[in-house]
Amino acid sequence: MYRAAIIGCGAIHALHANALRNNPHAQLAAVVDIIPYRAEDTAEVHNCDYYVNYRDVLKDPSIDVVHLCTPHHLHYPMAMDALDAGKHVLTEKPIAIRVSEADAMIQKATAAGLRLGVTFQNRYNPNARRAKELLEQGALGEVRGVKGLVIWHRNESYYNSEDWRGSWDLEGGGVVINQAIHTVDLMQWLGGPITAVSGQIATHNLGDHIDVEDMASGVFRYANGASGIFFATNDYSTNAPVEVEIHGTEGFLLLRGEDLIFKGELVDITPTEGQKVKHKSYWGLGHQDLVDGFYAALAANNDNFVSGADGRRALAVVQALYQSGLKGRTGNL
Repeated sequence: MYRAAIIGCGAIHALHANALRNNPHAQLAAVVDIIPYRAEDTAEVHNCDYYVNYRDVLKDPSIDVVHLCTPHHLHYPMAMDALDAGKHVLTEKPIAIRVSEADAMIQKATAAGLRLGVTFQNRYNPNARRAKELLEQGALGEVRGVKGLVIWHRNESYYNSEDWRGSWDLEGGGVVINQAIHTVDLMQWLGGPITAVSGQIATHNLGDHIDVEDMASGVFRYANGASGIFFATNDYSTNAPVEVEIHGTEGFLLLRGEDLIFKGELVDITPTEGQKVKHKSYWGLGHQDLVDGFYAALAANNDNFVSGADGRRALAVVQALYQSGLKGRTGNL
């Protein structure tokens, strides 16, 4: 049984808390938030201890794992402190806001013999898992192209609700690093390693409220010679279903929302009873499976989980796209 602490009691923490409650290897022992009433209220819901300073929970020798559900710029320093304290770390995406920070986190975890996981829960969505199986079986032949589309909505109230949102220094970017990084991860997890990125970024709305991009496009070069195209925006009127399409020498595969279309036919991927849980469709329902996988890896002492290296790969693509968009030239990974 691993005793866990969640740092950050904002919108995303409940998915981690619920996953811990349903995991046979984990116990939610404490929550942390700098807003005292939020920490106390959350602790009351989950019948656990609470702190307002994360360093205090790191001093507790009974805490084995720390979940980071904090603003992006805090992932790096908090993870480093947690690893120094001998805790395994599961952080929300992105792993950090700079690749150099991700490298330092991975190096420290490896040196300490600790696990560092990253929350890319969409890898565990039923359609993504089935798509991965089909690709590994060679059902599409050789991958020739990958397309990713994220067409969502974020308004002024969203950015005003948290002071770290909309800032290069605190968020690390806009629509790409916050919302679309999940799709970037899927494009690489399914399509293979990305080696170069040429991109453009722009801010079309809310320029008085945000410093970061609300629209981005990119062309990706894959290690096997395949080409990728990517488009993301927060300027639509609603959150449309995310699309990831794989073009192979033997046909097409399309993930659209929770559906999977393979060679023109809708694939039956009806969730099991355990997967029929309430969730936001654009987040996916994979948090439980991702958390379960992380704790199973801890119990079995293996590396079968979404790792810091996975988080770094996605961040490297995001950072290369930003650098390309700002400097006007292709970024090599």
